[in-house]
Amino acid sequence: MPPVTTLPPLDVEEDALVRALGRVMAVAPKLIDADLRRDAGISLTEYSTLMHLSESPERRMRMGELASACDLSLSGMTRAVARLESDGLVKREVFPVIPPKVEYELTDLGRNLADLLVQIRVWSERHAPDIREARAMAEANSE
Repeated sequence: MPPVTTLPPLDVEEDALVRALGRVMAVAPKLIDADLRRDAGISLTEYSTLMHLSESPERRMRMGELASACDLSLSGMTRAVARLESDGLVKREVFPVIPPKVEYELTDLGRNLADLLVQIRVWSERHAPDIREARAMAEANSE
């Protein structure tokens, strides 16, 4: 085992950064989830599922691969794909083998939505500086 080294304590700026990062990591997914639910009618988990399926070869993945890619448990992934399947965005194929093999793929409707979500992401990336500038100007004008 390597020797244990003592690290110096964080200075004030480092401590503030670590605390702010913790807040961002806790709050950002909730805000993104709320925006996606409002704007696209899907959760962040469902978005992530569609994104990974759309980027995989043949837009198809096994349940374990999909859960791992989305950083979800198998039960959480099962709930997410069940919602997407009931919405007609994903279809599942069960193979009669042992051990069981289940694959999920995007339907035509799911591919259409995934394509739109990519366009939204590209638009957001392209216009994020404009939005930040507009917000800064609005804040400056309100002071």
